[in-house]
Amino acid sequence: HITTFGGHPVIAAAAHATLKSLYDEDLMSQMKHKEEILRQRLQHPLIQEIRGKGLMLALMLPSADLTSQLILQSMDKGLLLFWLLFEGRAARITPPLNISESELHEGCDIILSVLDNLS
Repeated sequence: HITTFGGHPVIAAAAHATLKSLYDEDLMSQMKHKEEILRQRLQHPLIQEIRGKGLMLALMLPSADLTSQLILQSMDKGLLLFWLLFEGRAARITPPLNISESELHEGCDIILSVLDNLS
C-alpha cells in the first residue's frame, strides 16, 4: 500500500492539531454564517449561480474565458480562486475554515471589482 507518511508521528500530530482546532475554535458552527456572507455579497450580473455548500462554493459564469479572467485577475490582486476540473465556467472558492468575516468581505470586494472590470 502506498502510504509513505500514513502512520508517521508527525502526520498524526498534524491531524490531531487540526481536529483540536476545529473543536476548540468551534469552526464548524460558523460555516453557515460565513456561507451566507459569501452568497449575499456575491451578487453580480456575471454570476449566474452559486453552487456548493459552506465554504466550498463555485461561481458559475457565462463562459470559461470569463472564469479564467476572473481567476487570473483575482490572483494578481492577492486572492486565490481555482478552476473546477470538469466545468470551465466555474470559479471555485475554498477559503480556510478559520477565515475571518473581514477577510471574507475583502475577498468578495476583489471578486466584485474584477467582475465589474470584465463587464
